[in-house]
Amino acid sequence: MASITKRSNLYHIVFRYGGVKFTRSLDVEDEAEAQAWRARLEETIRDIRKGKLPPPPDGADVGAYLLSSGRLEREPDVTPVPTVSRLFADYFASLPKNSLEESTLYTARIHRKHFERVIGANFSLGNLTVETLSRYAAERTEEGVGTVTIKKELATLRTVWNWGLEAKKLKTPFPRFRSVRLPKEVERSPFQTFSEIEQQIARGGLSQEEAERMWDQLYLRADEVEELLDHIEEHAGRPWLYPMAVAAAHTGARRSELLRSRFVDFAEDYMIIRERKRVQRSHTTRRVPMSSRLKRAMEAWMAEHPGGEFTFTDGEKLTPGKARFFFDAALAGSKWSVVKGWHTLRHSFISILASRGTDQRLIDEFAGHTSEEMRRRYRHIFPNVKREAIHSVFG
Repeated sequence: MASITKRSNLYHIVFRYGGVKFTRSLDVEDEAEAQAWRARLEETIRDIRKGKLPPPPDGADVGAYLLSSGRLEREPDVTPVPTVSRLFADYFASLPKNSLEESTLYTARIHRKHFERVIGANFSLGNLTVETLSRYAAERTEEGVGTVTIKKELATLRTVWNWGLEAKKLKTPFPRFRSVRLPKEVERSPFQTFSEIEQQIARGGLSQEEAERMWDQLYLRADEVEELLDHIEEHAGRPWLYPMAVAAAHTGARRSELLRSRFVDFAEDYMIIRERKRVQRSHTTRRVPMSSRLKRAMEAWMAEHPGGEFTFTDGEKLTPGKARFFFDAALAGSKWSVVKGWHTLRHSFISILASRGTDQRLIDEFAGHTSEEMRRRYRHIFPNVKREAIHSVFG
């Protein structure tokens, strides 16, 4: 029913109650004393089942109640501890309008569904431990999810938990994040050109799924970007699609940044991009010079704009789903159908700058970069730098 285990010279007791696994430190080094604790705990659980003792009150620390043989020195704290589902619901309800990117909210809601499915929607967060999170990570790994994604999911839960602390819905800090057991992280592959990916797929040895994933690493060269834009201009199913695609390809703006763009963001030779990701709790902007093609596309679009405050619109604010649908529809049936959405244009913009030897500080300024991981993925593209370093030494 219960077992003891020694960790760092102290005995811990492991037991289940109500279908939930608990691990508690006994703060003792003597095995005989630990075994005595185990025997008392098992007797307490038997007495509760026989009705000799009342069960733990709602909201009480179940482990402390059972280890005290149902006789806590003070009245248990009966403040309800939220469940996984309740904490997420309260968190989302508390968010001010437009305080987070739509894509960020969308991702957080997906993470919520995974926690409700794996840990349990009605799981009391008073029982959340490092072991709980490690089991969650193990199950997600078995489902084929990578370490990077699992870390993002846990980070979402930690964000919601910290909000719960501030809102007085929780009383204890989030379990030590670094103690969660995660599989070894596989570094994401660097971005590759169209021809490099085609060559790797042509060599064979890849499953259909692996071949599909290769295109996630695609970046287009400058001439390919222009060819893609020509194709979109000719096959755009909506008049806003082509100018929005040029803006993405020639400024590196994210889809979400383009969707909330307003006409006032286009001034003379610059596009002003409204940011929400670079600085938390603050809306910032960055300025990117406009290319001649972007200027022409915007002038033509302004002449037929249907009205309203947003730059790219079909009469109402565009949703991410609609933007993705018409982007994919314009590429369907062509060689460009392998392009995985709007983010490929952003990756290509940054990669082209890197390939021309553009100062990293300028790339960061244009793209709003803050992630060292992303910089590493682009860094291999810098022209001749590594080759010249070897040649300078070995000839």
